[in-house]
Amino acid sequence: MSIEQLNEQFGIDNIVTFTTGKGDLPCIEVKSPLATATVYLHGAHLTHWQPTGEEPVLFMNSASWFEDGKPIRGGVPICFPWFGPHLVDENMPAHGIVRVKAWDVESIAQDNAGNIVITLATESNDETYELWPFEFKTRFVITVGKTLSMSLQTQNTDDKELKITEALHSYFSV
Repeated sequence: MSIEQLNEQFGIDNIVTFTTGKGDLPCIEVKSPLATATVYLHGAHLTHWQPTGEEPVLFMNSASWFEDGKPIRGGVPICFPWFGPHLVDENMPAHGIVRVKAWDVESIAQDNAGNIVITLATESNDETYELWPFEFKTRFVITVGKTLSMSLQTQNTDDKELKITEALHSYFSV
């Protein structure tokens, strides 16, 4: 979906805008009276959250890559279906397979308190199946306001039992 189509379908006038971010990757920019935030569709990666009148909360590595196939460093990367190095194969990507995958926008809404609720989703496909032979759907819900809430939910859509570890590997400014 193009930036224009994303804005038309999910944008909220003067509050939520889809733009082309660093490395020409699509991202969501939130500028509300409560906070600002930036979320890249690449890895469903939250790279910025700043409550109004406060300092930015998340740390971003200045040497971070913003390109397809490479993980963004800092912010809140999603680790799934394993955290850290793969337990059996050291050639597998650290922290799993979804942090370098393009995620889909499921919905964006503003709640009664003025918080922006962003729901992103991804699922298994031929590319993920080559690295991890299971079927799944994963949803990431981010609520941006004076406080930040994040929820990661995974559904097993396979006939096989899934054993996973997952994390929202948050990097905070200190």
